[in-house]
Amino acid sequence: MQIVGNCPECGYFINDIDVVCPYCGKELYINNKDKEPVIETELEKFNWGALFGGWIWGVCHKVWWSLFIIPLSLIPHLGIVFNIIFSLILGFNGNKLAWKNKKWESIEQFNEVQRRWVIISIVISVFYGLFIVLLSSFLILILNLLKNVF
Repeated sequence: MQIVGNCPECGYFINDIDVVCPYCGKELYINNKDKEPVIETELEKFNWGALFGGWIWGVCHKVWWSLFIIPLSLIPHLGIVFNIIFSLILGFNGNKLAWKNKKWESIEQFNEVQRRWVIISIVISVFYGLFIVLLSSFLILILNLLKNVF
């Protein structure tokens, strides 16, 4: 028997064998046919905030190994591959990692925070992309000016 999360109704800890919350009696299964806990189903979903947020999302959710993305992404030619691999790992496992590493009041609160992270991560990605484009343009301009001077 293992604790798998909190009741979405009252927040009481539930075990992997509980069909109803032992505290409030809320049914924890989508239906009696497939017998999958609501929380387990929620945690299986892809986490877009973790995919786009990368190490920033990881640090905020106490997924410390996500910091390895930073030095690995600096390796020439392989950095982008490592970045994509780590981002996909975070995307596929992000909900489980975040649920396990932090205390959440309910699955609804957890989902709301993860929805916000999608928006935050996309905004960060857009600004980062714009920064790279502007920096590249500036460097090309400087190199062209230096080429004309010398």
